[in-house]
Amino acid sequence: MKIIISERQYRMLLESENSTSLLIIGDSHSVDAKFTYSSLLKKDFDKVVIGAVGGKRTSWMKTELSKQLSNQKFDKVTIWGGANDMFSNVTISEAISNIQQMVDMVNAQGGTPYVIVGFDQNIFSVKGKFKGTKYATPKQMDEMREKYIEFQKQLPSSISNAVIIPAFNIDNSHTSDNAHGNSAAHNKVYQIVKSALGSESSVKKNTESEKDTDLVSNLKKIIESGKTFESQKKGERTYDKNVEDLQTALQFLGYSLPEWGVDGKFGPETKRAVEKFQSGNNLDEDGKVTSKVLEKIIQSLEDKDYKPEDLSKIKKEKTTSINSETPVISNPGVKVRSYPSNLVEQFKAIAGDYYDTFIDDVKSIGLDPIIAIRQLYTESGFQPDVINCNRRSSAGAMGIAQFMPGTWPSYGEGSPCEVKNALKAYVKFMKVLLNRFPGRPEIAVAAYNSGPNLKIYKNALDNNIEFTDLNGKIPKESYAYSSMIFQA
Repeated sequence: MKIIISERQYRMLLESENSTSLLIIGDSHSVDAKFTYSSLLKKDFDKVVIGAVGGKRTSWMKTELSKQLSNQKFDKVTIWGGANDMFSNVTISEAISNIQQMVDMVNAQGGTPYVIVGFDQNIFSVKGKFKGTKYATPKQMDEMREKYIEFQKQLPSSISNAVIIPAFNIDNSHTSDNAHGNSAAHNKVYQIVKSALGSESSVKKNTESEKDTDLVSNLKKIIESGKTFESQKKGERTYDKNVEDLQTALQFLGYSLPEWGVDGKFGPETKRAVEKFQSGNNLDEDGKVTSKVLEKIIQSLEDKDYKPEDLSKIKKEKTTSINSETPVISNPGVKVRSYPSNLVEQFKAIAGDYYDTFIDDVKSIGLDPIIAIRQLYTESGFQPDVINCNRRSSAGAMGIAQFMPGTWPSYGEGSPCEVKNALKAYVKFMKVLLNRFPGRPEIAVAAYNSGPNLKIYKNALDNNIEFTDLNGKIPKESYAYSSMIFQA
């Protein structure tokens, strides 16, 4: 049998066999504008996809990278992030951990990751000339500049299994905001990055040593150090490589919740997993990790014939635990009720096959999945008759996301009584609200309840007013609504 194709199709086949694809992940430094290095790189590669949005942190970049990699495999992936993390309350270790996780994702797919350290802040930015961002005032940016410099010092030696493109030695070639490179700077960046992408030997490449992939050895070293772990409160949790090893071991042994992933922070999910392990191994069920507990974990790993390559499977697990960037309203001044301990399991049963897509969609708009699930529960109580619209609110709101009949056509398709339709519409509506109140998800959630047009919301955004200071100034129901959803 002969297959006849056109000349154009033949050329496309030849190009696809020899083409090189490039994915660019980043923030405003990497957006697709005429003068940026990312735009200039388009002419040098057969396919360039730019996943970069101004103002985004490394946590958003992880979600964007995951979405892009689910669509296709990329030969090369550049990662330039951390600036917005450093000019916010995100710690250096958290940002580096997010970048390492992105590197691991690229390697797992068979691509080559390139980590860009960025403009050398020692000589690029000038103290006293920052214009400020949605995350920080000019004064705060001056203070956090030192944090950014320290981040750039630590990043190259902290990342494993990636090509490192060192900090750009470019002085004062920035725009008026003192934070972004101008066209001259981007031309220099373009030449440097292009060279690095064409020759891996021209830049440093860190490789992960065998000891770092040997979980048992790592746990034995923790025992030797005499270190113990206890659950930390929200706000106190920081990334710890030893905690990540502990979590990985527990996950491999089956003592973690299906929704929970490895994040290197000892929170309540980790404590519960430890307690389950203790209960199943005749140990004191106190959630504390002592040398005795670690020895038992090592024994269990060896009994289960653990192999270091099992790590890659575990670290791909999705996480829907509350992330460190999500604001917490600890003392709202009003009474809030707690959520069921099996809240996520309930939602998974309701969302069914659409669950994973919903979690990815929520992350893509910068909203913490747990906050989204709490909000949907607060709206509907996950009551079947509410979800299927057999029971409506006194105002006429319908479905799991409680859309009003007049609002639904703007965001939804089909019926709001269908869970999938309602969840899609919820994401669209929350995206609008989060864009309207950037960096203030607690206000966006309150606006979902009351409507977004209250002047006090804009005033709180413009003047960086704490949410608890809005008590008595916004509708009582909306204040309690958001306070409950953002509780610790």
